[in-house]
Amino acid sequence: DGDMRYNPVEHGNDISIRDKLVSLAETESVFYSGAAKALLQVTIQLLDEFKGAKVTLSGDTRTTETVERSLPFVQRFLLPRNVLHLFADAILPNNPKLFEIEVEKKIQKPKKKSVKEGSEILPDSDLDKEEKEEDSQIKNSKFRNISQLGIAQKETETIVLNPETLDLDSYYLLLKRNLRYLPTDKETGENIKQKLFERLFIRYEHKDSPFYLYATSEALQTNINMLLDSELGKLFDTKNAKNVLDVQEIVNQRKLVYVSFNGLIYKEYIRTLAQMLVGDVNYFASEMYRKNVKREVLVIFDEPASYLNETFIDMVNKGRGAGVYGIFTPQTMADIAKLGDKLMEQLVGNVNTLFIGKTNEKGEAEYWSETMGTYQDIDVTSVTEQEDGYSDVGKSDWSGDRGTKRNVDRFKISPNKIKELRTGEFIIYRTAENVNLPPQKVYVRNALNWLKNNRKI
Repeated sequence: DGDMRYNPVEHGNDISIRDKLVSLAETESVFYSGAAKALLQVTIQLLDEFKGAKVTLSGDTRTTETVERSLPFVQRFLLPRNVLHLFADAILPNNPKLFEIEVEKKIQKPKKKSVKEGSEILPDSDLDKEEKEEDSQIKNSKFRNISQLGIAQKETETIVLNPETLDLDSYYLLLKRNLRYLPTDKETGENIKQKLFERLFIRYEHKDSPFYLYATSEALQTNINMLLDSELGKLFDTKNAKNVLDVQEIVNQRKLVYVSFNGLIYKEYIRTLAQMLVGDVNYFASEMYRKNVKREVLVIFDEPASYLNETFIDMVNKGRGAGVYGIFTPQTMADIAKLGDKLMEQLVGNVNTLFIGKTNEKGEAEYWSETMGTYQDIDVTSVTEQEDGYSDVGKSDWSGDRGTKRNVDRFKISPNKIKELRTGEFIIYRTAENVNLPPQKVYVRNALNWLKNNRKI
């Protein structure tokens, strides 16, 4: 019905999810990219540990939600105040007075009458005499009640802190002093929540701020915000969704799914979204290996140059053993070659069937001819001889007694044949067969046109 949703962080451990979202964390600086990757990894661990917990999140209106593993929650917990709220809510059942603190309260004696006011009642001599007597009483009454002598008495009062307005540094220190109240794991007795607090904050106290990971991961936060705030953002809201794209379910139920994005509008996000899906396929393959089973699935990757990376190559290389087969359809190999890192050679080297159409690019026809290889042939040359006069009349062979004969290597398919291919003509070359099959030229018609012309009205 056109309302398909997708949760890219549903399947996989913290490392696989980090690698799946790595394009959102990468920057020109390796230093900042490393911090963003570390934050991503621990944030996934945080979601797993607090999954199902109720938390009150900051925002325009404070709302209480149930923590779940989804991209919107990754976005929410890239804000340090929300993370602190999460730990605070875990501490409160064991320490209900977490946000209550005692402060000193000063009680001042009522103002003394000024000299001017006193002079209206007493003469100057009497006023001086009264002040001297008062000073004498203060000195001689060491154990008199202090409040009666006009000196402030220190008392305490309880103040309830507001976690929304409390500055982050004070909020952090408050929680750090109360980490002992975090609940431990019922099965192992291990305090995983305390370890997460350490991984996120305490480890970086020697930096300018314990919020170092968050401060240096602005690119990650900005990229996720832009993605979820765009029109595509609703695709990642899987709450109460009926149709959710799940690679595991697709394979188990033998479904056919077609995913397409408008490259003219969403060019920036195609790479990110495609790498998320490739990560899901990789996780599926890893699960098949772990369970020692093979479940066949075919994935067609159109325009792979838009999202090709090392993770993609890993899937091409290792997916077959788990039953994952792929068809890759780039427009030209130059699109992949420009990515560098030998990705073109890696991709071609890991496929077993080449399906080559017409190419206009200089050098690409030669590349495919060299890839398909050569066969050995014998090159024979001869010298032709012809005599003047009538002696050659009726002669059919002009070969002389001299010539050459040598072994040569010839292309199985010459570059010129590739350049001469027309619409619907392709060269197929298979390398996975047990026998050495030569390349073949095939003709393919457009099935959609045939269906359109022959459908019943």
